[in-house]
Amino acid sequence: MTRGLANKRWKGNRRMQPSLFDHAEWLDYLKDHLLPRVLAQVRGQVLRIWSVGCQTGDEAAVLALALHALLGEQMAAWQIRIFATDSNPVAPARARQRVYPELPSGGRRWQDGPPLFECNPRGYRLAKALRNTIIFAPHDLLFQPPFPHLDLIVCHTPLASWALEKQTTVLNRFAYTLAAHQYLWLVAPDTVFPDPSYWLCLDADSQLYRRTPRTIPFQSLQWRQMPTLLESAASPEPIADLYTEELQVSLEEREVAYQELEQRIGELEQAYQELAQLNRLKDDFLSMASHELRTPLTTLLGYAQLLAISDRAHRQDAGAGKPDGHLDPRPAGCEPTACRRVRPHREAGV
Repeated sequence: MTRGLANKRWKGNRRMQPSLFDHAEWLDYLKDHLLPRVLAQVRGQVLRIWSVGCQTGDEAAVLALALHALLGEQMAAWQIRIFATDSNPVAPARARQRVYPELPSGGRRWQDGPPLFECNPRGYRLAKALRNTIIFAPHDLLFQPPFPHLDLIVCHTPLASWALEKQTTVLNRFAYTLAAHQYLWLVAPDTVFPDPSYWLCLDADSQLYRRTPRTIPFQSLQWRQMPTLLESAASPEPIADLYTEELQVSLEEREVAYQELEQRIGELEQAYQELAQLNRLKDDFLSMASHELRTPLTTLLGYAQLLAISDRAHRQDAGAGKPDGHLDPRPAGCEPTACRRVRPHREAGV
């Protein structure tokens, strides 16, 4: 990746443009050059990546998509963690819910096999299997310990805008947590000078560095608060390492639990929305059925009432003139049997 391409992706020297999927050269560099080097150094099938300065969610999404393009179906057998952090707590929350109005062009170029994006009413979202590899969390580089046992650090934060002392502290912490012979990629178009004792520059134009095997002293990490045990220990280095390791693991466990909680909340919200939609459909159906059935039933009821009135009037006409106003309950033309028997004799004059 050239420095000119990096400059195109930034506005000024602090904020990054919204999408990474439109930069084909950047994606190809990640997939064809950087990640194959990282995977070649990994032992076993455990891969841990830290994306620093994750403002939109694309920074972590392209890592997951590139790994899927490289590993294919074997990716399910890997234990992959992509830590996507930003100092602004709003950014990870927004990135976690990122939905693309249209299918990203960079996502289409790696589409092979199962769908990499899911379609929902709002647009397209990264497939759940890939989302599960990403942990979005707020993180302050100067006040929180880094994530442990990393294989790759991709830093989108422009460190050149920081004071030299802060740059050195952050780069030393990167060196402390990154595995030997693994890689640091400073994506922002900055000019920084990592300590050559811990970093080997592989590509000055793309700012790609490789971690040297040299052990970094704990004091160079510049932790502001240390427990009394460490301050009074005669040989604090092993205890300090243990303390930092405990902090790192606790941080990771907290972020994983927070991520799972956010996912459960999202699933509950989606289930609630689906239930509300089904409830609306039920109300619409009952309203429609009531309207459609009410019209023919009203007509039938009207005809039945007309028939009842007509029958009542006919009976009243048939029983008119009878004493005491009693109506003959028999239908018209119906006479007693005895009358029908004697009437022919009377007509014959007997």
